[in-house]
Amino acid sequence: MKTSQTPWGANNHAFRVGFRPWAFCLFLALGAACGSDPGPPALPHIPTILDAQPLEQLSDPGWTSQAPSDLHFVTDLFFTGSPDAPHRLTVTFQGPTLCRWTMQRLLDEDKDRIINYRMGDRIFELPQDTKSSIEYGEADAALILRRMELRRAAMFWPDAPHGQSEWAPEEAGVETLILLSANGEKLGHIQMQPSIQKPAPEGREPSPKSFQLFTAFDDAGKEVESLRILERYNHEGRSWPKSFALLVGPTEIWRETVSQLNTQSWFGEEYFAPMDRARELFPQKE
Repeated sequence: MKTSQTPWGANNHAFRVGFRPWAFCLFLALGAACGSDPGPPALPHIPTILDAQPLEQLSDPGWTSQAPSDLHFVTDLFFTGSPDAPHRLTVTFQGPTLCRWTMQRLLDEDKDRIINYRMGDRIFELPQDTKSSIEYGEADAALILRRMELRRAAMFWPDAPHGQSEWAPEEAGVETLILLSANGEKLGHIQMQPSIQKPAPEGREPSPKSFQLFTAFDDAGKEVESLRILERYNHEGRSWPKSFALLVGPTEIWRETVSQLNTQSWFGEEYFAPMDRARELFPQKE
């Protein structure tokens, strides 16, 4: 692996020091791991960037359906400090407790990638060029669960993600979502700060506000990171984030744009676990 060229390596101080846990949290659906690991079928492309609306121009997001329980999407990603090193992030949420997420470097002959899996409250990583997975300890797993739920909350708002509590309104339009583990333990919370909402067109009902900033906090109230929504688009009766930036404090880590999105689930449980854990996790299927 070419660590000297990899954005999460030693050359990116902000990412390495405050952000090492993203090395746990970036995982797949491209089938790049271990050769025999199954990948998802091809997805239809969502509307192009020309169909997206800047957040400040979106006066009528037009929600007509509730958030799905399952979501599979792909984003094109550029680290702020390495704009010449494009990556692809592929995320699959299935139900409230299954997730698989891959970060893959695109312009690298070794196809550097990181894959993580969530089953319940357990988090696994499948390192590059190996078939032996690693399970994270309680503290690291909780950190990754918060970061997964931050993205799920940003994608599914204004509905609460399945398995989580409802959004609670606070002052000045801010809303808070308490984050719960699969066992019902408190992991922290997400706070949402609204953007300026333009009035609805004449003769139409006001729409829910689009939130500009989603910030995750740990169970001690310490800020972890934020997603700033930059654009939205309408698809399948909902307003979805189209492009957004990841921040740690005031520092922007990367920007990404959604290129594919699907709300239909077609994966078995095995897709959300490393293959070397199958006997442990699915003994009934031997």
